[in-house]
Order: sequence, then structure tokens, then C-alpha cells
Amino acid sequence: VLEESSAVPYGRQERTGAVIRSDFRNTLAFIPFLRSGNDSTITVTFRTSDKLSTYDISVFAHGRSMRNNTVSGQMTVTKPVMVSVSSPRFLREGDIYVLDASVSNSTDEDVTGTLELFVYETENYKDAVPVLVKSIPMDLDAGGRASGSFSVEVPGDTDSLGFKVLYAGFPDMAGGDADDGRWSDGLFMAVPVLPDTQSLVESHSSVLLPGMSPDSLKAELYGQFVNTLPYGAGSREISLLDMVKDAVPRKAA
Repeated sequence: VLEESSAVPYGRQERTGAVIRSDFRNTLAFIPFLRSGNDSTITVTFRTSDKLSTYDISVFAHGRSMRNNTVSGQMTVTKPVMVSVSSPRFLREGDIYVLDASVSNSTDEDVTGTLELFVYETENYKDAVPVLVKSIPMDLDAGGRASGSFSVEVPGDTDSLGFKVLYAGFPDMAGGDADDGRWSDGLFMAVPVLPDTQSLVESHSSVLLPGMSPDSLKAELYGQFVNTLPYGAGSREISLLDMVKDAVPRKAA
């Protein structure tokens, strides 16, 4: 595991041909109502997402007599050099977020490069300037994998943060060229930033039987609060008889 180094000047991500991946759809295509040609074949065209993974393919078919069958298989979308990052669902103001990234090399060549992190206070990095840039050197053995971590303090004046992770690699072999993007990969993910406060909602209920004191019952309910104080809590009375009446179906006019 490689740890982060000090920040480096902005602009190094432009030196490679890496395409920044940002479309991570899980469902690539749904194409109903296909008909086979005279040769009983069907040709389908679709675009994969930027998510490098293994996808399940399912085909459902039936004839004019409604005889049917299904065929399933798998398709793998990958790259020679691949960056992987697990995106959090959200962050909170003041968090110290540790971004863990791994880079895998499926080629038969050793690769020397740099793992870089660009942080943006926006969901679209293309027209924005990063507020933070960090990098670590990273070498990949042929068929190997390496990982690195970056620590980021979440600011309190934004509702989202964008993280662009880029690996700029160069093959160790003589005459290797990284400009075609084969040895590099990058991805961008936007994460919502929530306020550093949370609202706790707690409620309790009981049945007011005939002869019971409403004030005593409220005092008993107030004593059941454990996650927050009961001061200022409102109360509401609901008639069980009215609930039953409302649940009985009525005749339509």
C-alpha cells in the first residue's frame, strides 16, 4: 500500500491519452421487441458504460406459437490498466475522507507511473479548477496490482465534492508509448456533502384506557425518551374506534 505524497502542481493529467470514466451504469441495455431476419439471426448494438466489470446477458425469445426459451451468458468490460475506487454514498462537513484506490495491470509488461488525485468543489470537473491535487509514485508488475490512499478534509461550504483519480503509466519496455492511453486510466465520481448535524426523531405511543389520567400517561411516555430530551415534544390523541371505522369499506354511491 502506498501512502500519499505532498501536493503537486495542477496539469499533469493532460500528458496522457487516458479517458476519464464517469458513467457507471449497472444496466447497459434493455431492447424489447426484436425480430430475427431471414437467416434467423439478430444483431444488437449498444454502448457499454464506464464501469469495468462482468455483466450478465439474458435473452428471452418466443415464436408465433408462443414456444419460448432463454439464453444467458456473461460479458467482461476491462482495460489493460484499470483504476478502481469505491465511492461513498455521502460525506459530511468536517470529515477526513481517506480515498483508497487500486490499480491493476493485466498486461505482460511492467509499468511505471503516478497515481494522482484531483478534488473539485463541483459535480462537473471539465470546466473547473481543482481545489486540491495530490500524487504518489506507483509501479505495477506485469499482471500485478498496487493500491494507494489519499486523505482529504471535507470543507463546509459546498454541497458536493468531485474526485478525479488518474493513473498515468509508462511501460518499462524500450520504445514504449503512453500517449495512446493503454497504460493509463482515470475515473471521476461526485459525492454529496451533507451538513455536520443530524436530526434525531423519536416517538413513543401508548393506549389511554378508561379511568387513566392523560397527564400521567404523557409523563410516562416522556420518560421513555433515550436518544434525545422530551422537552418540546408534541402529543396527539388518536381514537382507535375512528381508526376501525375508517378501515371499513364503504358502499360506492
